[in-house]
Amino acid sequence: IETQFDEIENFAKQSGIRIVEKFQDKITASGSKTRPEFEIMLSNALQGKYDMILVYKYDRFIRDDLEDQKLIRELEQKNVYVISCAERIDTTTPSGRLQRWLISGLNKFYLENLRDEIYTKTTKVAEKGYYLGGNVLYGYTLKEIKDKEAARNRKIYEINENEAPIVRKIFEMFANQHSYNEIVEYLNSHNLKTRTGKSWTKSSIISMLRNKKYAGIYTYREGTKKSSNLDRKDKIEIPNLMPAIIDSETFSKVQDRIKKKHELHVRDRESSLCNRLIFCG
Repeated sequence: IETQFDEIENFAKQSGIRIVEKFQDKITASGSKTRPEFEIMLSNALQGKYDMILVYKYDRFIRDDLEDQKLIRELEQKNVYVISCAERIDTTTPSGRLQRWLISGLNKFYLENLRDEIYTKTTKVAEKGYYLGGNVLYGYTLKEIKDKEAARNRKIYEINENEAPIVRKIFEMFANQHSYNEIVEYLNSHNLKTRTGKSWTKSSIISMLRNKKYAGIYTYREGTKKSSNLDRKDKIEIPNLMPAIIDSETFSKVQDRIKKKHELHVRDRESSLCNRLIFCG
């Protein structure tokens, strides 16, 4: 972003343009696509506070070609022009606007093509059981191996012998009718911490017990960032593709108990006297 600002400032200086305000939005680690600074800039521009908006490249403004054309048309009706410092197109002329429209379409094609290529490559990598980023699952560590087909090193899951006994204890306790809270109390009272050194919680236990990787089933694209339980049509689920910490019989027993507990919870909730009549604020 700093480099882009430098380029914009140099362009403005050479063109005799005075910059009155600067705006920037960063994509957060959570992947949020909200652009509060962009919205403020757009609102100010439509109120006539600026003569033009300088961007490093047109794809920094907006990447959806239809939304791009819509916003730019609104701005130009207010005599506000969006100028790209890198592409040097005079959008105040008909030929300049045509060039910008072509660039907008090409940007959209580039993004869609890139997204498709990444999706295809990650699918092939996942089908071989390779690690694809994110937090390494408790009970496992990573081992680097040579991917001969791609001529590069990749990582695969390997059992962490220090953590695996704790994972087995959790599954065994739940399979033997211990509650989530009893498991949490046992772990914390025996000073068995999580990998980050924190105490165990009920939610962390539930998440572990539901994870198919512990039974050696490699999974990818299970849910989304907003909903981890979403059943996606493109999910990858391949048995025996990674080392199992829990045997299939114990894992099945645990899943059956989780399912029964969920059904009992739903039934109790639906039979409550004030169900759908009184709501928590």
